[in-house]
Amino acid sequence: MQGERRLRLYSKIMDPPSEAKPDWWIIAQVAKRMGYEGFDWRDSNDVFEEAAERSKGGVHDYAALVEIAREQGKRGHELLRELGTTGIQCPMTREGDRLVGTERLHQDSFSTASGKAIFPKGDWKNVEPFQNEFAPQGDELWVTNMRVNEHWQSQFDDHRIPYRWQRFPVNFLEVNPSDAGARGIESGDWVEVENQRVLTADGGRAPGRFAAVAYVTDQVPPGVTCGYFIFDQGRLDMAANTLTPGVTDPINNRYRYKLGKGTVRRTGTSQYKDTMSFVPRNIA
Repeated sequence: MQGERRLRLYSKIMDPPSEAKPDWWIIAQVAKRMGYEGFDWRDSNDVFEEAAERSKGGVHDYAALVEIAREQGKRGHELLRELGTTGIQCPMTREGDRLVGTERLHQDSFSTASGKAIFPKGDWKNVEPFQNEFAPQGDELWVTNMRVNEHWQSQFDDHRIPYRWQRFPVNFLEVNPSDAGARGIESGDWVEVENQRVLTADGGRAPGRFAAVAYVTDQVPPGVTCGYFIFDQGRLDMAANTLTPGVTDPINNRYRYKLGKGTVRRTGTSQYKDTMSFVPRNIA
């Protein structure tokens, strides 16, 4: 089911490699070994049909599909496959033996005075001065931010899992080899990233900075760096978000949450140089 709540069956495109198991099987095995009952699923259809009962009354209600399938001596996935790639919009109801889907949002009109969609026209005259102020100048580099598989979001749950912090005990900054070489930076060095004129929501300027361990890699192109967006639950001395601007883009009216700029300089050798791994992270 995707964003518009359209339910349809997606068939697998290949068999899993080696002894790999599907997620539902793994969850069931963990639950059983923890002593829980009710996880005797035979396949993904069993999970699908069990979840149908819990969907009743909500915006994802598809219980009627499973009810009709059982009355016809079919499985839920079997009936859903018959609906093809169009599927059916949730929440759904039934009229006799017929499934009735919900009308898609904005099917015929939008919630505007005219009932038509509104496409704002941006003024391109505003872009060039904004870009000149926003883009790196002189020795500055783009400072993008990201998440990594070993940590997630604000890391609120990561503090209780030691191995995650052993992998990345501090924020790291990916730096292209050409930019690192020009600044005398090696993997494992402490670097300070700073911008004294971060754009603020009221149109002003404010200083921003954060510290990180350099991770020299060609995974980022020259002129671009990348660090964890809100490392250690938003510690301002280690969060790359301290350099993102507080003003919206003049064309799309969206904040540039993932993009900032700043100078990058080496401040010393970190204690993590011999304990963190700096092998390329983009090798599968």
